[in-house]
Amino acid sequence: MSKKWKSSFVKETHVLPCRKCNRMFKEVAKNVVAYECWICFTGNIPDPKPATKYVPSGHPRGWKWMKEYVDKDGNVYHKGVEQPQLKGTLPPTPRKPKKKKRKKSQIIAEKVAKYNQNKKRSRRSSRK
Repeated sequence: MSKKWKSSFVKETHVLPCRKCNRMFKEVAKNVVAYECWICFTGNIPDPKPATKYVPSGHPRGWKWMKEYVDKDGNVYHKGVEQPQLKGTLPPTPRKPKKKKRKKSQIIAEKVAKYNQNKKRSRRSSRK
């Protein structure tokens, strides 16, 4: 058995209530039997799945784009594609050490110390 919804015509526009929240909406096509508003419709959409977290591979950044990369086990890769026939024939690719980042407070403290040294030098030179 189908449910009948109360509708009316206001200045040649069809006014129909939402079938879930009963809010009245204008400008609905005349042949529409039931209407669901955008608020109720978006409430039915499930939340997107969270993105998967980054899982480190054990290789350095950009190893897939190196012309030749040899890992510590002796596996040889050319542009990210493993070459099994070359396994163990080349020495491992040396890794570049990471740059150590200084904290902002440490940088500011160094600048203040340098400023104070310059200030002391200028006082000494002005006394002579």
